[in-house]
Amino acid sequence: KESNQSETSGEATENSSQAVQGSSDHLLKLSAKERADEATEAFESWYKSFSNGDVILEINKELLKEGSGGTSPIELQTKLIDNLKAKFGDKVSDDFYTGLQASFNFNPVIVDGTKGLTISKQNDDKSQWLRTWFLDTQKTEQNTKIVLRNEFPYEWADWRNKGQHDEKVGSMFSQIDWDNDLRYEVIGLVTSKQEKNIENIGGVFVVMQYNEKIGKWQVSGTIGGVM
Repeated sequence: KESNQSETSGEATENSSQAVQGSSDHLLKLSAKERADEATEAFESWYKSFSNGDVILEINKELLKEGSGGTSPIELQTKLIDNLKAKFGDKVSDDFYTGLQASFNFNPVIVDGTKGLTISKQNDDKSQWLRTWFLDTQKTEQNTKIVLRNEFPYEWADWRNKGQHDEKVGSMFSQIDWDNDLRYEVIGLVTSKQEKNIENIGGVFVVMQYNEKIGKWQVSGTIGGVM
């Protein structure tokens, strides 16, 4: 089942004339390959800024006991997102975090009696689970650590010429004016062949967005995928 998540608050729905103006002189001077290369390099800069298995949230094993304080889902997800912000900086956009926050409202970070610290898949809306693609638990039982995953193979996806016209995935990211807006590129990842302790996803498409204010590409909060 293909899913499409977007929290770009209307930024991707500008008309053509606004879009070209909004692409900034920098993007207008680049060839299509140069834009793709820049976006891919920015994704790599984020993806390689952490190691596979890096701990991003840890609790004491005493907190696995029923009735322990400090483990409400709100508190856990707030700390997790704060830690991600500290680690990723401006390599990702603000809506990356707001999208993740929204997903945790559907699939909360909890302390489970058997699994321990985990991200609990509680909602039928599969698209909300997509954002967990780079997160995992260290163990399947009595876990105390949420970790990062970065071993999934990735490559730039030609969304302008191919992706948006593809029968299977073309409906993703339709809010973006691919023919005129140069600020967006797509990176595709194959996640299905890698084992995870929390439920895995078949494939993920991550939208990279050029932030004119700081003059760099960022991993955005717009994501699509095949479950």
